[in-house]
Amino acid sequence: MICSAIVMRQMNFMQTKDLGFNQESVITIDNISKLGTSVDAFRDDLAIRTDVTEGSLHSGEPGSKSVVSSSSYQTDYMDDAIPINTFFADPHFLALMDFQLLKGRDFNEDSASDSAAIILNEAAVEVLGLKDPIGAELNKEVRVIGVVRDFHWESLRTAIAPAVIRPGKDYFQMGFRLKASTANNFLKTAETKWKELVPDEPIQYHFLDENFGALLKKELVLSKAIGFFTVLAIFISCLGLYGLSAFTAEQRTKEIGIRKVLGASPSHVVNMLNMKFVPLVTISVLIAIPSSAYVMTNWMESFAYKTNMPFWIYLAPVAIAFVVALLTVSFHSLKAALINPGDTLKYE
Repeated sequence: MICSAIVMRQMNFMQTKDLGFNQESVITIDNISKLGTSVDAFRDDLAIRTDVTEGSLHSGEPGSKSVVSSSSYQTDYMDDAIPINTFFADPHFLALMDFQLLKGRDFNEDSASDSAAIILNEAAVEVLGLKDPIGAELNKEVRVIGVVRDFHWESLRTAIAPAVIRPGKDYFQMGFRLKASTANNFLKTAETKWKELVPDEPIQYHFLDENFGALLKKELVLSKAIGFFTVLAIFISCLGLYGLSAFTAEQRTKEIGIRKVLGASPSHVVNMLNMKFVPLVTISVLIAIPSSAYVMTNWMESFAYKTNMPFWIYLAPVAIAFVVALLTVSFHSLKAALINPGDTLKYE
């Protein structure tokens, strides 16, 4: 129960953590290379729809490494260049992903000089050692014009890595941010326009939040497996306690009859029988707490970003274990306490 509670808490943390961008209501079209020279026209036709708030051409998005490139960058003060993952995108990319611009400005599509401009995340600024990043020159060919807040583009098992966003020439994907609950209408229009331009190739698309959903899939399978085996273990334990309590009550039937003749109340008999199982549960608790803490601490170390493990996460399963154990054995205890002592002692 302790391990299951910690795993579920970590899964909830991963599903609700702020990723540094907004992955909701974003559709990515993957095979835009099939459009040829009609790419811009296709994007412009869809971007002007009232249910579209932003449209962008890019070559890579958070949560997917399929088309993310790696380029090397260095300042004049660095001896060696550092490889940094690079997202090639048009000037609408920051708005599409809803990145938070901390310093500087976004790309300007009307500025020819921005073809040699780049935007860094905070991790890239740190690894490049830029105290004043805006206006800094890298590789003697590109200039930093902005800094965005760090964003996750890998699993939460991995720390946020440096990233660079820069304009490109050829893009592999097209993204659209939609207003709430308009995806079906948008896709119908997109498919219709696609068939007009590329009748022999079906449109291929996915939702942006599916990227991190795929990264979480393995963890969710583990969470469900642990939850299932936790319930199974509790059920088997209750069967064992149920059988043991029945055996104990049967063995002490005559003793219970004598105690009742001497004035023992049913509640006294129930407490007497139930207290025999408290040491067993206590021993299991003393084994379970340090064992689960050790296992879960090692498991949590595999995550760069993890939830805390409050003390109640250990106390709650302990309380549940005692309640479940006492409820299980109380059935036979109460049955034995209510039996007529004359029926158990008439042959003595």
